[in-house]
Amino acid sequence: MMKFYELGEGEVDRQIRVIIMTLVLIVIVTSGVFSEIENSQNLVSIAEDGSHEFTSGYTYIYFHDALYFVVVTLFTVGYGDINAVNELSKVCTMLLIVLTVVLVPQQTSDLLKLFSMWSVYRKIEYNSAELKHVVVTGHISI
Repeated sequence: MMKFYELGEGEVDRQIRVIIMTLVLIVIVTSGVFSEIENSQNLVSIAEDGSHEFTSGYTYIYFHDALYFVVVTLFTVGYGDINAVNELSKVCTMLLIVLTVVLVPQQTSDLLKLFSMWSVYRKIEYNSAELKHVVVTGHISI
């Protein structure tokens, strides 16, 4: 059975893995940061038994709630059922959107550049650090 990290050894496969891992890391890291910022900013006190007291009217945001918020924010216009309450979490949400809008198209552009260099006549990819090329030689006699 082929594992995810053994998808392929070519540049195209590597770039696909980079895009997938970038999206996964952005979503997971931002979800954790968002839930921690929201909960810590609205925390009033911690009792001796470990229970937390939050600002009145505030509901605790669990990681799965923050994950839902991040996915809905990135892939739709947002439903508004969970939203950023304080300024720091609003900044976190703006950074999430800017980071995703900058990184994902850049990496997708790199993938399309690799696809444009792909030839149906070429069986092996050259491992050149610079632009890849194919040299065609031969002799034509009339």
